[in-house]
Amino acid sequence: MVTDHTQANNELKPIADSNKVPVPTKLQGDSEVTYKRLEKLSGSKFDAAYIKVMVSDHDKTVSAFEDASSKVKNPDLKAFVDKTLPVLRQHKDHIHEIASQSGKA
Repeated sequence: MVTDHTQANNELKPIADSNKVPVPTKLQGDSEVTYKRLEKLSGSKFDAAYIKVMVSDHDKTVSAFEDASSKVKNPDLKAFVDKTLPVLRQHKDHIHEIASQSGKA
């Protein structure tokens, strides 16, 4: 997952730069709050919280990308969305499977 997300970020940055859209360089808002909450946990408490966050985040992200796929006008961004969406769906399916197997669904 880290490899796929890093690759997606590396592909998105030039598109953002060419459209003069700033790319955050550190966690902000809810992401920062979630990180700080998770870093205080360990063991099974961390696992349960992390799975819950990943399920929610991937559900939201896939939904946003599906919506963007039909609405984005910029051809470079549309290509990025359409290329990335299958990978995001795969991650979503995987985290839902993990949640189900762990009883965290």
